Amino acid sequence: MKQKVAAALLAALIVAGVPTAAQAAYAGVAPSTQTVLGRTVQLVYINLNDPNLEVKAVSSENKVGETEPLAALAQRNGAFAAINGGYFNAYSDGQPLTVVRTNGKFMHNGSFGAVFGINALNKPFFGRMYPSIEGSTGGSWSWPNNWTAWGINHYYDNASAISILTPDAKKRALPASGKTVVVQNGVVSKIVNGDTAIPSNGYLVHFGANVLSSANAFSVGEKASYKITYRSSSGKPMNVDAIGNMMGGGPLLVSGGAVVVDPAAEKFTDPKQTSRTSRSTRTFIGWRSDNRLVFATVPNVSVYELADVAKALKMTHAVGMDSGATAGLYANGSYLTTPGREVPNAVIVRKRDASSVTTSGYVDVFNDNYAYQAIANLKQKGVMSGEVVGTSRFFNPSKTMTRAELAAVLTQAFALPAGKHTFSDAKGSWYDSFAGSVVSAGYMAGYSATQFGGNDPVTEEQVIAILARVLAKNGVAATQKDLWMQNAPSSWAEKDVHLAIKQGLIVDAFGDKPFLPKDQAQRAGVAVLLDAAMKKIGK
Repeated sequence: MKQKVAAALLAALIVAGVPTAAQAAYAGVAPSTQTVLGRTVQLVYINLNDPNLEVKAVSSENKVGETEPLAALAQRNGAFAAINGGYFNAYSDGQPLTVVRTNGKFMHNGSFGAVFGINALNKPFFGRMYPSIEGSTGGSWSWPNNWTAWGINHYYDNASAISILTPDAKKRALPASGKTVVVQNGVVSKIVNGDTAIPSNGYLVHFGANVLSSANAFSVGEKASYKITYRSSSGKPMNVDAIGNMMGGGPLLVSGGAVVVDPAAEKFTDPKQTSRTSRSTRTFIGWRSDNRLVFATVPNVSVYELADVAKALKMTHAVGMDSGATAGLYANGSYLTTPGREVPNAVIVRKRDASSVTTSGYVDVFNDNYAYQAIANLKQKGVMSGEVVGTSRFFNPSKTMTRAELAAVLTQAFALPAGKHTFSDAKGSWYDSFAGSVVSAGYMAGYSATQFGGNDPVTEEQVIAILARVLAKNGVAATQKDLWMQNAPSSWAEKDVHLAIKQGLIVDAFGDKPFLPKDQAQRAGVAVLLDAAMKKIGK
């Protein structure tokens, strides 16, 4: 309560013009007032070409489900500018309803609407995204060990809900009729009826009274994990690895310079968002072709008229945020548009600092990435180094790995000596020597005596079969219990895949997904398995 009072007092001082510790005016952040289509529009232009600026999605009081004045939130984060974030339960518990991702961490997971996002190179994203949350137990992502959740850090008034609660959530009481699984350091520590505290080193998975049987996938002492994936409105998977900051809102207003507003397509049902005659003060975040990000508030418009204003302002892309009394815009120490209520989150612009740099060494591998530690380990050992774009290094965790890349990684990981090969397609290529090393070591083989197929994607079963051979040649015993595989490997790989199971390398997962033998292997999944294999032989 004291914190909220202090925040409210700070906001009042700012509005009254009393000097505060606000960030001074900055050349790359320019407030403006313009008349567009008969409306007086308040805007802030942000120069994304300035490498000293960063754009972040932030939560009030650093907790999901809290609210505070927009100005206080901006001040606390040292922001030059801030605009209110996405929709929330303004008249009840203050919980957000849309996605919020901060520095790679999903603070809250929403299920509808368009999203604004931005990566560490200040490249923005605007689009419709639909999430799903999948979980695993015991190292398996297949039935009966898999599970799903409705959301992250959201309390549902629904007995059929399954939700994940992390230390970033404001703690509220969980129903006594439900069941709660406690996961600490990736392992199930206990399973209780009703409520319990959120561990600082893990999370809760809460099952409503109607879905208690779903908790049967968990056992105390077993590993547990989850992942979030996104798909477009057409169902196509979307790669969000590098988009470290996201704020959900909606509807999408402008795309490619054209008005595309369609609230129904984003599952909006509230007449405030679907009606052409429901007008209020509305906000949007947009981007212009001169690489200026724009925060804007527009009075007395419907969402359709808001889209027209965004287009008139020459936005190439734009997405709406929450509206009405929540609409607020702040810049250089004062409000340009004063919100009528506290907000749960916001998008801010501030001076870039060390906190925006991921400790993995890659701008697209954040600390909450399931493969983070493995990727960081391999980088430190000089085994996988990613690619450099400008001054930033990318790992591309969801990118498919080729056979040539795998040959290079294996050579570096296990310090393989030079060898010989007869592959005409590898002679004179960048992977010429690596092909010789892995073939001479007996770890990889070509398609034929003359074809290595270095540019072809490597499959999951190929990676596992190869690593099983590596472990066998280095004396790792195959003493663990063999398992039936839900997705059977090819006949040529079956023996090696089951060898990998008995060596303790895999259960039936490949990275953060079920093992699908013939699927192309992603770099993050390869990193996890390679790191595990290296540890087993002391490298």
